[in-house]
Amino acid sequence: MGSVPDPVRRLLGWRDVIRGIRPAGQVLLYRGHRPGGVFVLLSGSVLFERGAGELKSLREVGVPEGGAVLLPLPTELDVESPVQITVATEVDLVFVPGTLIESDEQIARALDSRELRREGLRGPRAG
Repeated sequence: MGSVPDPVRRLLGWRDVIRGIRPAGQVLLYRGHRPGGVFVLLSGSVLFERGAGELKSLREVGVPEGGAVLLPLPTELDVESPVQITVATEVDLVFVPGTLIESDEQIARALDSRELRREGLRGPRAG
């Protein structure tokens, strides 16, 4: 399992926050669906798939050494996803439900940490 940055360690104290390993090929978010929360990747990589057929494009997002990646952005929880996000290489991740983000200011602050690289549904965002 990957190392855990301090903001993520704080998140793990909440009852509804889930940490787990997901295998390559598992879909985390389907195109056209609204995210049910955010994922914090601690290790591994995912593919952002946009379009279909000849217009299909893939972008792989990996976790930097000792870092973590937040996806999608908490501000995107009410938006239908324009991409499908699929596990490329086994990931160690933390899932934070959207209802918890909306109801707890401490959760929102932890997710706003500069220690987390942000990957929005439309592309990377500065930390």
